[in-house]
Amino acid sequence: MDLHFSKMTNNTKQRITIFDLTRLVAMLFMVQGHVVYAFLDFDFSNMQDSSIWWVLWAFNRGFTAPVFLVVSGAVQIFANKKNEFGELKPKLFQKRILLAIFLILISYIMHLPADLSTLFTLDPSKLISFYQVNILQLIGVCLIIALFLIKYTKNDNFLLFITLFLAVFFATFGLQIEQMTFIKDLHPAINCYLTYDYQSYFPLFPNASYYFIGLSFGIILKNYTSNYNLFIQKYGIIISAILFLIFYTFHSYDYSFISSISGLKNTSPLIVLFRTSIVFLYITILAQFNNIFNKSTVILMFGKKALLVYILHLYFIYNFLRYNPMFNGYFKLNTFDLQSTIWIVLLVMLLTFGSVFIIDFLLRKYKHAKKVLFSLVLILIINKLFWLF
Repeated sequence: MDLHFSKMTNNTKQRITIFDLTRLVAMLFMVQGHVVYAFLDFDFSNMQDSSIWWVLWAFNRGFTAPVFLVVSGAVQIFANKKNEFGELKPKLFQKRILLAIFLILISYIMHLPADLSTLFTLDPSKLISFYQVNILQLIGVCLIIALFLIKYTKNDNFLLFITLFLAVFFATFGLQIEQMTFIKDLHPAINCYLTYDYQSYFPLFPNASYYFIGLSFGIILKNYTSNYNLFIQKYGIIISAILFLIFYTFHSYDYSFISSISGLKNTSPLIVLFRTSIVFLYITILAQFNNIFNKSTVILMFGKKALLVYILHLYFIYNFLRYNPMFNGYFKLNTFDLQSTIWIVLLVMLLTFGSVFIIDFLLRKYKHAKKVLFSLVLILIINKLFWLF
């Protein structure tokens, strides 16, 4: 059976609110996780040796990025609609490509270790943190690949095959890639996209696999069901169980299960299987609450603007709170006890989600707000590049 993007015209009008809700929850976990790791005293964090709650918290943090990547991949199938001839409109394609490039560039700009005039005169060791790839760069690269696949693949069966192949490829070849001599000899700026050699946060191997799993799931949803939310509620747990059983069949350990998971290498295909099974469990659980939240435009708005949440919360953590003169150096990294850190978590969440709410309100209410917002962003970028003030 030839599955075509124009097959279910009614489906294109149906928004999958479960994905918005899932991204919002992932953002909440991510924001508090970044704040804790930025401000909690490292000595205090030794409580992880004696507290089961700390262990569970740290264990759960490993699923935030996979949840976000899987959902982001699935959403792209619905965001890049094709016309009745199975073609992606050139303007839409160009717009999405520019978005992907923007994500990559803004990510580099956000963690510049110096202004442009001195950046490339720094000692090479100080540039390693600049080269390290985070989730925005990963999504940007995956989005570019996905856009070309969607644009030039007319048959959905073949597109599903390609995305599944890439998911398996990125999940299984990480161990081989990091052992290749010529990969180790590459410049760190390139190596960081491929391996963890320079403590890169989200290299393509294996993290891109989550995005392409999401793309595959989006293709299945769009072509095999007329009610996306009901399909996820009914079959999400089955997908989760199947993936977990495959993982459990090949996973062997001599000590506790959670400790054995923590001991798996980041490039192991088993960790991808396990985390993906938990991702679908998360999505299924949240799907049960979809009927409660699917009419809350505010809650779903935050889910739709997850990338803005990501960018703003990092700005508030590492630029505003850390360097703002009004705090006189009070917000120093990794110096707070747990109670104080929790208050900082709440502060960052208030600043981040409050800013997103205000931005969304202004964009909807005033037609020139987009130009003003663009100008402010441009000023911040120029200041970051040249450190004018």
